[in-house]
Amino acid sequence: MLSALRPRHPPDFRLPIAAEIPPAYPELDASPLFGPVQRRRHEWELTYSTATHRALLLTYSNHLALPDDLREGLLDCIDAVIDARYGRTVTKRYLAELVVAPRR
Repeated sequence: MLSALRPRHPPDFRLPIAAEIPPAYPELDASPLFGPVQRRRHEWELTYSTATHRALLLTYSNHLALPDDLREGLLDCIDAVIDARYGRTVTKRYLAELVVAPRR
């Protein structure tokens, strides 16, 4: 495998759960320029088939920037892992945070 396609995380790497992720823009809380900060978080999961996951990855600029042969090789490898290890589906977690701070 080309070094450009090797994962940069250790094999046991797991993303933190949403509760462990610090709030966005914590500096707003101490700023004299803004009033009370309100935050709302929305978490969700989407399950993708191998094909829909591949289509999703084709919307990522870092994948689109790869030369065609590297991109297809990478996507083929990811597809093979999803099919062989995860029963042809993969679930991704998402987190969106809305931060509202009125100007004083």
